[in-house]
Amino acid sequence: MIKFFRNIRRKLLSENKTGKYLKYAIGEILLVVIGILIALSINNWNENRKSDIELNNYLGLMREELQQDKLFYIKLISENKRRLDYLIALSNGSFENLNLELALNNIAYNFATRNFGSAYYALKENGKLISINNKELRNQMVHYYEDLSVDYNQYASWHRNFVVTNIENYTTEHIPLDIEGNTNPSIVINEMNNNKLSSIVTYQISNFRDIVNKATDNIKAIDELYIEIGKIN
Repeated sequence: MIKFFRNIRRKLLSENKTGKYLKYAIGEILLVVIGILIALSINNWNENRKSDIELNNYLGLMREELQQDKLFYIKLISENKRRLDYLIALSNGSFENLNLELALNNIAYNFATRNFGSAYYALKENGKLISINNKELRNQMVHYYEDLSVDYNQYASWHRNFVVTNIENYTTEHIPLDIEGNTNPSIVINEMNNNKLSSIVTYQISNFRDIVNKATDNIKAIDELYIEIGKIN
């Protein structure tokens, strides 16, 4: 092809057809430019296609992780509502309805942290988050992962430290366990008459209520985010 164009240029020059040569040269340049533009367009299309596929893969993984987050919160709510009911009964003095041997399992329980948002943070670190054109969806992602999830983990970490520092130290000294790891019911009843243990139980009731409320709000945010991601994924 190059040889063909070169022969045409030589023929025009040899025939002293300068005007036609210039027109031909301009036309040849335009063809080259058009070819380059077409090649760039195809390359951009391929890159955009690859980027869209990569983004969809991230979003698909994010939806899977959101479902796992939801299951985590559902389990957390179920378990801690049972503990909450136990501590409320303990606080009200309904000892006959409780297995007091397991009192410390409820009194000294602390909340688990969780690794949230692997797909989200990978998307953010790779600069793909900004490629989501839906600004409201981006804001929902940021709110769930960088506000709600961070807040939950911070609360859970604080609560673990609170339990270790204030509850476990107290119970180790005042409520010894038997060789099977159970508590003597009479000791629990006696210690409930002590304002210290009563105050601990009351405070834990407040903590369990807070964590259930946080989990409930986070499930709502998960459901909303899951639906919105599905609209573009």
